[in-house]
Amino acid sequence: MLIPATVLYLFWLEEAAKIGLQVRQKETVWSETMLISEQKAHVSGVGFALKEEAWRLFWREGAALYRTAFGDWAGREQEEADQYKFVWAVEGGES
Repeated sequence: MLIPATVLYLFWLEEAAKIGLQVRQKETVWSETMLISEQKAHVSGVGFALKEEAWRLFWREGAALYRTAFGDWAGREQEEADQYKFVWAVEGGES
């Protein structure tokens, strides 16, 4: 998934012993690959939110839900999943 925020971010899931969430970011050149997830369990349910002009990344590792601000990959925090409603919203485009 490519997300054009203040810089360009590329996120993907990579299968290893556990499915992990990785990212690279591009300002003038691409950064090194960074592993965001802790790989204690498989990653699923990756999502994004834009709130007050700040992008946030959400993902599940097993039953746990995590979030972090874009660029603050080590600053992840565990969230209570029942505080959120999960919706796929599509804007624009043609089918």
